Amino acid sequence: DASSFEDGTGFTYMAWVKLNSVTDNNESWIFSNATNTYNNDGRHFGFGVNKNSGGSPVLFCDFKNENNWNFISCPPETGIIEEGGDYHHVAVTFNETIVRFYVDGIEVYSSTQTTNLLGEIGYNANTGTSYNVAGSYSFTDHPMFIGDIAGSSYDFNGEWNGLIDEASIWNYALSIDQINAYKDCLPLELNLEGLIGYWSFA
Repeated sequence: DASSFEDGTGFTYMAWVKLNSVTDNNESWIFSNATNTYNNDGRHFGFGVNKNSGGSPVLFCDFKNENNWNFISCPPETGIIEEGGDYHHVAVTFNETIVRFYVDGIEVYSSTQTTNLLGEIGYNANTGTSYNVAGSYSFTDHPMFIGDIAGSSYDFNGEWNGLIDEASIWNYALSIDQINAYKDCLPLELNLEGLIGYWSFA
């Protein structure tokens, strides 16, 4: 569960992924943490890819933030995870202000979150627009799902169609140097500061 997180701190989620396919106008989830409803009191976190009709799958992240949502999606030309391609290392970080996306150790997109207490800024997937709410966030005490959307009543298929390996969760925003150091070789003792969980499925 998310009990190791502290509201208002940052986070990092990263994994090696191989995507077989994702249907148009749908999302495929690498990580999710949720209650059982799809609204401001429900689903709290997701990281995966979304795909508009005719477009390519791109990385997205959304999370509950001061009772509103942050939804950040890479623009169509960045953060692409091709269908039927090779493994890629993907990561998302948040430091209370900036959300950053990484593919294979390279930052591909960032979004600075500004305060919007009413949560009235809409979003359009695959354009990079977002609900912009800076500051603290909160997670549920429900289990963290890997490869599926957790506990949602929203009617779509969110399972990851492909492979996931070496998934890890951290309670602060790793730097690009740390991401590159850890993506290929985590120390065997796995007692790194801020490391909440690590899962190898090989």
